Amino acid sequence: MPDAEGTSRSEERRAALAAWRQKHEKKLAVAAKVAAAVAVAALAVAVARRASVDEDWEADEPINARTKTPEEEAFEEIVHAAAEHTARIEDVSVQGFAVEAKVRSKRGTWDASFFFDSETGHYHYSCPYPDANAPIFLGDTIQELYKEAVGIG
Repeated sequence: MPDAEGTSRSEERRAALAAWRQKHEKKLAVAAKVAAAVAVAALAVAVARRASVDEDWEADEPINARTKTPEEEAFEEIVHAAAEHTARIEDVSVQGFAVEAKVRSKRGTWDASFFFDSETGHYHYSCPYPDANAPIFLGDTIQELYKEAVGIG
């Protein structure tokens, strides 16, 4: 039979073990709660990203699209019509009164940028080969058709 001192040591050990378990159980419980919160947040972010990607793919227009003015719509039609009838122009894109054209030449394919004044119809352009005929012809054709369409003399 254990003496009084042995009993108190056993009780001390049990109490210390119980305290250790309680201390670590709290830490483990806190760690489990933090891990669960992080997992939920990560899942929410993943779902939001997936929804955003799905919306972007389903959208008919780019996110930064805006409604074009009637003048811009008419200008875009003029640009596409002029590009179809200009040799060496492979593609055009229009943003407002700015035009980017892909030009095919013996030197390869390169870009030409045009900036048209909506009030006068005049334009400025830049390209790696300023002496090339295709960009000049395209710009002059667009300018002439635009001035005619809006009644600029």
